[in-house]
Amino acid sequence: MISLQVTLNMACPHIGVVVELLREKGFFFGGMAPRWFGTDGFLMQKLFGSETEYEEIKLYTQTAKELLSFIRSDREAVHGV
Repeated sequence: MISLQVTLNMACPHIGVVVELLREKGFFFGGMAPRWFGTDGFLMQKLFGSETEYEEIKLYTQTAKELLSFIRSDREAVHGV
């Protein structure tokens, strides 16, 4: 699997526009990067190759399970774009 990742500076006043442009290209939420730019970063990614085997991911906290569920839903929303 190949993962193309973009980390955006959340202090950028145009971040909403950039996120929407990336979503149109099939990118989805991948995570947060606290203090990445001195301010927080917003990670978006696009995957190429085989499908993610979500059932194989072992998570133990409810927070981690909810985050994976959100990421999976976001990817499915842009998949095929």
